[in-house]
Amino acid sequence: MSEWVEQAVCRSVDPDMWFPEDGTNNRWNPVFKICASCPVRAECLREAFDLDMQYGIWGGTTANKRGKFKWRKRSKMDRDRIIERLLGELDDAIENMDAQKRETYERLMQAKADYRKGQAA
Repeated sequence: MSEWVEQAVCRSVDPDMWFPEDGTNNRWNPVFKICASCPVRAECLREAFDLDMQYGIWGGTTANKRGKFKWRKRSKMDRDRIIERLLGELDDAIENMDAQKRETYERLMQAKADYRKGQAA
C-alpha cells in the first residue's frame, strides 16, 4: 500500500462509493467533493494513471476521463501538467456546483417568501 493512502480522506468512507454501478460518475456524485478536499488527491490520481486503473473514481476523475490521456507515452513534465489540469478542473467543478446550490437555495427562499406574502394578503 502506498504511503499517501494513510492520509486519504476516503479511508473513512464506504469504498463502494468510488466504484458506482449505477452510472453516477457525474459531477453531482458526492465523492467528487470528498476528493476535492483530500490532501493527497494528486498522489491518488498519479497512482490511478500509473497503475492504469480502468474502474472507479480516483483523485476526483473517472476512468473515462483518465482514459483520454496516453499516460505511458508522456514525459514526466507532461504528466505533471495533466495532473495539475485535472485537479484544477475538479476544483472549478466543485466551485460551480456550490454556486449553483446557493443560487437554487436563494430562489427557493424567495419563492417561499413570495408565497407567504400571497397567503397574508
